[in-house]
Amino acid sequence: MQVKTKKLGRPVNSEVDMRLQLIKHARQLFLTMPYDKVSIRLVTRKAGASSALIRYYFGDKERLFESTVMSIAEPIFDEVRKSSKCNSYEQFITLATSLFQQIKNTPQLPAFLSNIMQLPPQDFKRVIVEQAFIDLSIELYDEVFSQLSCAGLLRKDMDAKLCRFSWVNFIFFPFIVPRERYGLQDIEMEGQFLDKIFQHNLQLMTHGFILPK
Repeated sequence: MQVKTKKLGRPVNSEVDMRLQLIKHARQLFLTMPYDKVSIRLVTRKAGASSALIRYYFGDKERLFESTVMSIAEPIFDEVRKSSKCNSYEQFITLATSLFQQIKNTPQLPAFLSNIMQLPPQDFKRVIVEQAFIDLSIELYDEVFSQLSCAGLLRKDMDAKLCRFSWVNFIFFPFIVPRERYGLQDIEMEGQFLDKIFQHNLQLMTHGFILPK
């Protein structure tokens, strides 16, 4: 009887699975702990892997952080792109709601963004986060506001570029304001408040630069 021998080396599927496992555990740690407290050893211990695999897949901790941030941002914008057609008032509301919900549904993301955005502008962690969330959004925003303009949904006396800037602020600002600022106004940043401020900002948008139905 012929004996089958196993091929040496890690199968491709296993490599993909391990890389995803490392990103999964890195995401949990980076979202809930200060960057300096998240060590390569801690990530690999959580993933049940060797520290050498971080170097194998990512090179170093900084690149692991970058891959982790992209793993958070890309699914958000991929989902939002499904609603990126904006030729009507209703479609604009659907898109804005989808973007807001995608951010909200990542529980630790708001605090993470808030903490990162308080770092100095040249800090590599802030640079990575800004590139991930801003670069991924620019093309989407250009497409959306081009459609709004072509469909005649923007007020004629409003600057389309400034409207886009306001829209970004309305969607993202509640998530990046330091929690202490909310506390000073006796506001608790939680799901119900976020839903309320989104509806409020939606009204500001529709009464400010989107023509009503």
